[in-house]
Amino acid sequence: MKLPHFLSPGMRTYTAVWFGQMVSLIGTALTDFGVGVWIYQKTGSATPFAMILLCTVVPGILVSPVAGALADRWDRRRTMVLADAGAALSTLFMAVLLFAGQLELWHILLAVSVASTCRAFQGPAWLASTAQLVPREHLGRASGMMNFARGLAGIAAPALGGVLVTTIGLGRVMLIDFATFGVAVATLFAVRFPPVPRRAEAEGAKRGVLQDAADGWRYVGSQPALRAHLLFFALVNLGLGYVWVLHAPLVLGFAGARSLGIVGSAMGGGMLAGSLAMTLWGGPKRKVAAILGYGVLLGVCLMVMGALPWVPLVAAGIFGITLGIPVMNGSLMALWMPRIPQEVQGRTYAVLQVLVWSTEPIAYLTAGVLADRVFKPLLVPGGPLAGSLGAVMGTGPTRGLGLLLGTVGVFVLSATAWAALLPHFRTADSIPPVVKPAASAAAPAPDDAPAGEPAPVPA
Repeated sequence: MKLPHFLSPGMRTYTAVWFGQMVSLIGTALTDFGVGVWIYQKTGSATPFAMILLCTVVPGILVSPVAGALADRWDRRRTMVLADAGAALSTLFMAVLLFAGQLELWHILLAVSVASTCRAFQGPAWLASTAQLVPREHLGRASGMMNFARGLAGIAAPALGGVLVTTIGLGRVMLIDFATFGVAVATLFAVRFPPVPRRAEAEGAKRGVLQDAADGWRYVGSQPALRAHLLFFALVNLGLGYVWVLHAPLVLGFAGARSLGIVGSAMGGGMLAGSLAMTLWGGPKRKVAAILGYGVLLGVCLMVMGALPWVPLVAAGIFGITLGIPVMNGSLMALWMPRIPQEVQGRTYAVLQVLVWSTEPIAYLTAGVLADRVFKPLLVPGGPLAGSLGAVMGTGPTRGLGLLLGTVGVFVLSATAWAALLPHFRTADSIPPVVKPAASAAAPAPDDAPAGEPAPVPA
């Protein structure tokens, strides 16, 4: 039976930390919602939102290589504590300035950049620790739990944030967020992570952090299957970036704010449903097939979203997109965590972050230009495609957005077909694991344990 493995000490530790992180995610989502309202009320412009999105991603990309190397050197639990504390202080910084009547956009951009940097440290430390804590057969379930937390935060933030911002004010919402970081830190102090396994020769060598960071790139470069999977995920993330940027103007262009709320609920509901399914199910056995299947689902749903100016169609498309994200993430996690040596997992996950996140700014920077200057003129009345494609998709100011999303969908389907043809990509399931399953060890490793093998989760 797998139930005793699911209740193993490592899984209990993971669940405790997951709960603290979930509470913190909800608090952060409340602040993000409130800050969005505050910025729009103050500026009435969409440009600050794009600036915030860039500050959410770019600093993390820049520091991830060093952050991953340090996550392999430092105690990973303490690294997570420091990262949560840094993000908490950035929220407190905004709250203090808001109460003093001094908060400006550049303060928010600075705080968001600090939080992005902190996430760059926390992500590799948490992911690398997960492989030590969670039994191999439950890695997909663990990923589902984290995506469930994100989905819950995505649903709770608009519902609670709208009430709290209008009743107690944005400053007090930020203080609530600050308190939720305290919950996350408290759960980390209450648990212990197993020690990071290291090779004896690596421990004795005097190496710089940049050398360690370069090891992550060298390791990825030496693994053709991992390289192919990371490139595919970067292309998928590019497609998702266009969804996050374009779905709101697409809906608002032919419907109202209430319809956008319906689409937003479908987005959060899809993530929540997919995450719950992964948590209970644990994920498919054929991980590569699931990853490729999500590429097909994403491409089709993008085309569905852009096909017609009809809210149920857009909601169905975005529900399908977010429904599959937890399955895709869980499959990637379950596939590669056991196949990356523990002593380089932090820096390797940092490389993953850099490669996957690097495509998001491309979408953020190009979506508006492509929509307004390239695709919009094609499907306005009298445009070049109004008499042909416009007869099917309709014409109007938002039909160019629909065409752009459909084009991105075709791109994603093409990338999926390309990945499916790569032998290294297709056969990744057959690569032997190099990390012992956490559930197989119940006692401390003997003194003569082979160097480089992961220490078991302590009872």
